[in-house]
Amino acid sequence: MQKKYLIKIIGIALLVMMVGSLAACSKKPTQEECRNGITRLMEIQIDALDAPGSTTSSMMREGMTEDQIKQSTDFLKAQIPSQLTPKVIAQCVDRVKREDLQCTMTASTQDELVQKCHLKVGSGPKGPTIGFEMH
Repeated sequence: MQKKYLIKIIGIALLVMMVGSLAACSKKPTQEECRNGITRLMEIQIDALDAPGSTTSSMMREGMTEDQIKQSTDFLKAQIPSQLTPKVIAQCVDRVKREDLQCTMTASTQDELVQKCHLKVGSGPKGPTIGFEMH
């Protein structure tokens, strides 16, 4: 009798955990998660400008000192908060998957963003860019 009761409890607990994990997967991201994920995405792309072999690095930063390159990178990163408008954040909350944002927070390269985090390469005004897939 106790064994059957224990099996039922374990079965119910497993069912609750499965339903809970499904609910967590479908839960929309918070505004803070969107801010953090978009910021990280932009930082990775800015850092990629200076990656070895980057055409942007060789074209735009030719003749610059290491200090000037660092200042330029810092300046670009300081501009990120101004790009996080309420409209951008609202679109993120409504249309970006929470797991893609979470993956972005652990990524360190553009390749990881595309291969692991399901981000898409698109064309921007100054060349290819990476962005979240909107649903």
